Amino acid sequence: MNTQSTIHLKTTPALKQRAEKLADSLGLSLSALINLSLQQVVQASELTISLHPQPNAKATELLLKLRAEAEASKNTSPVFSDLKTALKWLHTQNKE
Repeated sequence: MNTQSTIHLKTTPALKQRAEKLADSLGLSLSALINLSLQQVVQASELTISLHPQPNAKATELLLKLRAEAEASKNTSPVFSDLKTALKWLHTQNKE
């Protein structure tokens, strides 16, 4: 008698590849990783999803570049005390 059940899952090739890489780094098959995840959800009767996802490498690189520019006061505007002055500055920037 077969004690296993099959689940057909659709996902993107990129996500599958990342999951396989993670499973491999943990010494697991992708099937074992998915089974462990299902067991955890069932045992806890809850699904935990992180509200703080980590940015990918491209986003991290861009954020670091923007931080460096901000720290060097590059591509930033001056501080304005009122809206009229801010709008005047913006209009002069658009003409350049």
